[in-house]
Amino acid sequence: MSNYTQQLTGQEKSDYIAERFPKTNKEVMIKDTKVVDFSSDAIDSRDICDFIERLEETKRMADQNDGQPTYNDEWTAEDQSELDKLYAIVAQIEDYSGDKCADGVSLIHERYFQNYCEELANDCGMVDEKSPLANYVDWEKWARDCAYDYTQIEIEGNTYYFR
Repeated sequence: MSNYTQQLTGQEKSDYIAERFPKTNKEVMIKDTKVVDFSSDAIDSRDICDFIERLEETKRMADQNDGQPTYNDEWTAEDQSELDKLYAIVAQIEDYSGDKCADGVSLIHERYFQNYCEELANDCGMVDEKSPLANYVDWEKWARDCAYDYTQIEIEGNTYYFR
């Protein structure tokens, strides 16, 4: 120890640490980080997986009784319900798409689906958006026909298409 260092012990040490390194409620920071907006035009399933991981981490940190979660301020029955709902969403996506959520499945909101189908047709070269012919395409009918290749999922009152 140098001449400029003072060793603290006991209450002095605790007070020094508490003053300079205030406690952060890591559980709440993770839990309150909303990663997925279930009303957005498009959702990447990887965001749902990330949100699940954050909730699971919150649950692990709130776990204080030999593997049994304690439902206190850090982890509540509502949190468990949210986690269970997300597990069900992931299971449905994986069952119907055949892909793992962690690999990235695009969920397209029904209000945006027609625009999505129009962009898809342009991106695939089916129609050139600069061509006058594009003005004659019935995009509503095109989107309705494309929807047959997609599965619908209901999330918090919003309908999403995915495949």
